[in-house]
Amino acid sequence: MSKHGFTRLFANLILFSVSLWWGDAAVCSTASETVRNTSVPEARRDVTTILQATGPHASLGDQGKVFDRIVGTWDAEYTHFSTAGKVSHTSGELVVGWIMDGRAIQELWISYPSSARSGRQVYTTVRYFDPGSGKWPGTFFDPQQASTARFTGGAVADDRMVFDTTDFDHKATRWSFSEMHPETFIYREEESSDGGRIWHLQLEGHMKRRVGTHLRDDRRHSTGYVFVLAHSCGEPPRCSKRSASVRWFALTLGFETSAPCSAVL
Repeated sequence: MSKHGFTRLFANLILFSVSLWWGDAAVCSTASETVRNTSVPEARRDVTTILQATGPHASLGDQGKVFDRIVGTWDAEYTHFSTAGKVSHTSGELVVGWIMDGRAIQELWISYPSSARSGRQVYTTVRYFDPGSGKWPGTFFDPQQASTARFTGGAVADDRMVFDTTDFDHKATRWSFSEMHPETFIYREEESSDGGRIWHLQLEGHMKRRVGTHLRDDRRHSTGYVFVLAHSCGEPPRCSKRSASVRWFALTLGFETSAPCSAVL
């Protein structure tokens, strides 16, 4: 190759490198501006992000398995039984996950709109294990009705959990998870006006695990499955497809991997 030809090739390589740098710098500048513009909305999610946990705390031991088996999202088909003998049907979903470093479990119950109700209803229950009593105390919250109830209970068999309260009009009430299997279980709400001698079934829910939300997947989802892109400009939100390669990390359960930039865009 002549000296003139080599000089021209070298100049072209310099121009190409500068164009790559300029494009990456522009993307990084845009990413940085995006972070600044979205910092306030993202701050509203801080509490939910911090609450989430990957699984039960190690201190729970075998008790962690009591609720760990129902972590995930469940589709629900409910049958309601009134004291007058009327039967009605509604649908909804249940989302269960560990919170507070895995020391507590939270259930989010959602009832979809129906012919008798225009809007959806949302309830939640937070439970924790009490080593002193060997029970799982919990509190149920219904913000739409400004109602709360304190429950206590736990596993009474390998496939059954029962929780009791008297906070609903001072009547004995029990909520149970029965016939528990990896993909299905039955949820029941019962009430007694004679101290528990005779129970009236108020609601029965047939729960089916939503496709694609097995326990192994939900644990990954419950952490937010944080992706960090280690890019040359130091901004994590994005990277340029022009980059030769980008290290990215899936921070969940200590898992780490790498992939080219195009794999994560």
